[in-house]
Amino acid sequence: MEKKKLEWLSSVRGLAALLVVLRHIWPYFYAGREHIAPMRAAEFVITDIIDMGKVGVVIFFLISGCLLPKGMAGKTRREFVLNRVIRLYPAYWVSIFTAVIFVGGYSLKQVLVNLTMLQTFLFVPDVMGVYWTMPIEIVLYIGCLIFYKGLKDNNIKLIHILYALIGAASLGIAFLRGFTGLKLPVAMCTLIFTAFLGHYIRLYRDGDISLRQFCGALAFFGVIITAASFLAYNTDMGFDEKWYRYVLSYGLGVMLFLLFSSKGLGCRFLSKMGALSYSLYLMHRVVITFMCDKIMADKICPVWYLAAVAVIIFAVTVCVNYLIENKLTKFLNGRLKKAAVHERS
Repeated sequence: MEKKKLEWLSSVRGLAALLVVLRHIWPYFYAGREHIAPMRAAEFVITDIIDMGKVGVVIFFLISGCLLPKGMAGKTRREFVLNRVIRLYPAYWVSIFTAVIFVGGYSLKQVLVNLTMLQTFLFVPDVMGVYWTMPIEIVLYIGCLIFYKGLKDNNIKLIHILYALIGAASLGIAFLRGFTGLKLPVAMCTLIFTAFLGHYIRLYRDGDISLRQFCGALAFFGVIITAASFLAYNTDMGFDEKWYRYVLSYGLGVMLFLLFSSKGLGCRFLSKMGALSYSLYLMHRVVITFMCDKIMADKICPVWYLAAVAVIIFAVTVCVNYLIENKLTKFLNGRLKKAAVHERS
């Protein structure tokens, strides 16, 4: 029953993953076709006015926040940490090693630091651009550990306080970025703030907060994201960042998540993609970089070639998901549960 009830969650996760893939494969499809009016219109929607990749990332963090109670239920802090490590790291390491083999050009230091997922804090470039969200996930889970009991027990007062503090931090770091011109990690605060909104959505669905409280949290989110985006990205610092693109991307991500949540929307194809989403997120950029940047360097990719790239992405994703996320993760989680039972007996 729970599986059926959360089919919408798997479907919206699949949509998020496909939006990220679309954003990264789109430039190769658009190149050489700029003269076609419908292509220009699509370019305007996918990259100019809205960043579809960021929409997908926003949905991912809403999902993370929504699933926090489930991830903590019945687990000690240690079990929660080990479960997150088993969930995140093996497939991530496979992605890094695949990039080293097929893309190359990385220093040993870059690879070793990336293996920790802490590269952002050590000022080391990501092996693959999509890894930029991984350190933010780590910060989110560290925060969960600090306030573990309160979050696990749904301490509403504590959640309100943390939500307000993270919102204030988002505004503060956005102001400093706009004032100093330094590329400070505004997204780290705003995406953790987004995860907390996902937690509010779960609280409202479970009847733990009222409609009035939820609407207040949603309105607060809109105000903070709009203000933070304007403060941080109103001045062009050479990164082609536009404040309204951030506002619209965050807004569309939240709207899609609320639509799937409120209507219980489920789609078999999207649900299947949702089951593959983590491997798809990690592996697609490696395949695109190898197939489009290395093999077809300085060339326009024909439609048939991009279709082949999509097939390879799917095949690689299925293999990593089956061997690492399913087989290895289930094996490790099984060992973890046995160890926990043994400790308690």
